[in-house]
Amino acid sequence: MGTYDSRSGMRRFQPEAPLYFSHIPKCAGSSVLSALQHWFEPNFHTLQRYLRRPDVSDCLPELQARQWTGLVAGHFNRARGFGLEGFWPQDKQIITFVRDPWDRVVSGYFFRKHRVHKNPRFKAVAAMDVDTYLAGWPYEDPIMGPPMSNFLPPIHDASEVADVLDASCVAVGVVDQFETSMRIFSHVLNRPLPETWSVKKNTAPRTFEVSNDLRDAFRDRNPLEYAIYDWAGARVKQMATAALGK
Repeated sequence: MGTYDSRSGMRRFQPEAPLYFSHIPKCAGSSVLSALQHWFEPNFHTLQRYLRRPDVSDCLPELQARQWTGLVAGHFNRARGFGLEGFWPQDKQIITFVRDPWDRVVSGYFFRKHRVHKNPRFKAVAAMDVDTYLAGWPYEDPIMGPPMSNFLPPIHDASEVADVLDASCVAVGVVDQFETSMRIFSHVLNRPLPETWSVKKNTAPRTFEVSNDLRDAFRDRNPLEYAIYDWAGARVKQMATAALGK
C-alpha cells in the first residue's frame, strides 16, 4: 500500500505505478480529461469506448487484468459490473472529481431529458417531472443516474469515507473549485499548468428553474454522497493551503 502525504493526509503519488482517473458523470470529467491527456500522452488510456459497448462483458476480463502504465480513465461504474476494484492492481492509486450531489443529480436529469432521442434507455427519466425524479433518487437501475459512490472504491457508510478514500486517492477535485483543484492535480502529479483553463458547460438546456424545496430531504436520504463531497471539499482546502499557499 502507498504511503501517505503529510500535507494532504491522502496517499502519496507514485509515478512508476498506474494512475486511475475515475470519471464520475456530471463532474466536469470531460474538462479534466483534456488536461490529463496532455499530461500523460502517450501513456493515456481511456476505457470508455469499451465500457459503453453492449457486449462489454466480452472484453472486460482482458481490460481488468491488463497491467496498465501511465493513466487509465473511465466511468468505473460498479452498478454495471466494472467497478474500480475489478481492475489491476488491487491496491491502486486514484484521482477523481466530485460535485455537490444535488447539483450533480439535477444536471443528470436534464442531460437525460435532452438526450433521450439519442438514447431510448433514458425514457423512464424523460417521462418524469424533476420533483418526482429527485424525490425517488437514487434508483437501482444505473441508467437512471447512479451515485458518486458507485465510481469509487467500496464504501459501506459515511463513517468510512475518509479512511477508504485517503488510502486510495492521491488527489481529488471539486467542480465548484475547478481551477484550484486542477492546480492541486498539477502539483501532486508534477505536471505543468495549462496556459488556460476551460470548463465544458452542460449543453442540456434548462427551460425552468428547479425548486430547492426537496433539497433538505434529498440530503437526509443521501448521507454517503454528502460525506464524499464534504471530504473532497476539506481535502481541496487543505491542499490549497499546504501546497499552493492559498
